This record gives sequence, C-alpha cells and structure tokens, in this order.
Amino acid sequence: MARLTNKEYLLRRRFLQRLWDFDETQKFYALLTPNKQQSLHFYYVTSNYDLSDEAAIDYRSKRTKSDAFSSGKAFNGLYRIVVGAAMRIGLECDYSDLKIFTKKIPQLNKELRDYCLQKMREQNGKKRTYKNEARVLPLMRQEINVEKLAQALIMIAKDVARNNMREKD
Repeated sequence: MARLTNKEYLLRRRFLQRLWDFDETQKFYALLTPNKQQSLHFYYVTSNYDLSDEAAIDYRSKRTKSDAFSSGKAFNGLYRIVVGAAMRIGLECDYSDLKIFTKKIPQLNKELRDYCLQKMREQNGKKRTYKNEARVLPLMRQEINVEKLAQALIMIAKDVARNNMREKD
C-alpha cells in the first residue's frame, strides 16, 4: 500500500473541508458510519480552518498508523460516494484529479440542490402516502453545535406534540 504523502494529505484535507462547507455536500458525511466520520475529522482536522499547512502536517505526524489506516479507508469510501453522486447528476469533471474535483464542489452542491428541488416538484403533483417513519442519519462534528442540537430537540418536541394531537382526534 502506498504511503500518503504530505501533499496528498493536504489535498484530501482541503477536499474534506470544502465538502463540509456546503449543506448538500455535507450530507455525504452522514452516509458513513459515525466512527468513520469521526476518524476523518480527527485525522484531517477538518473543522480547524485556521491551521496552517505546516501545522496540519505536524499534527498528522503525531497520529498513529492505525489512525492513518482507518481514516484512509473512510476517505476512500466517502470519495467513492461523492464521485458516484456527481456522475449520476452529470457533473463534468476529471474525477481522478482530487485538486480539480475539489474546485467543482460548489457546482456539485448547486446541482444537487437543484436536483432535490426538481424531485420535490415532481412529487407534488402525485398522490402522496404518509407513514410515521423517519430516517435519521448521524452527522458527526469535531465539536458539538449547541444551536443545531437545540433546533433538533425543538423539532422532535413539535413532532411528538403533533402526533399526540392526532391520536386524541
């Protein structure tokens, strides 16, 4: 197995940070297990944008081989997911070139958002069936976002209250 060079490490770090910058592309992280997400954040220090390249390389040198191995597997899995989605929506890009693909992430975000909106519009005309099902995918962060946690709890409380009102009727 080829060793990850510092240049490739920095390219991957920028890719992961760029992916995290946008709402639609950030959702790709949730398709990985929480452990894999945490591995990526921990090894590539994705939330620390102020960290210089030299400091990131120094940080990486202090990690263990098992950290590098698990984060490498997680990165490859995430990259395949993102490339697959980009291909499905027809994004023209050289997928083998990580640097060029990273520059296309804002475009990927916009096209994914447009694709989701189009799907929602197509479904509006169809008869919908409602089920009391929810799919929850964890999105791991290096630090807890208290505001988002509070919003999630409020949404859950509103949903519980709505369901209780339906049951009373």
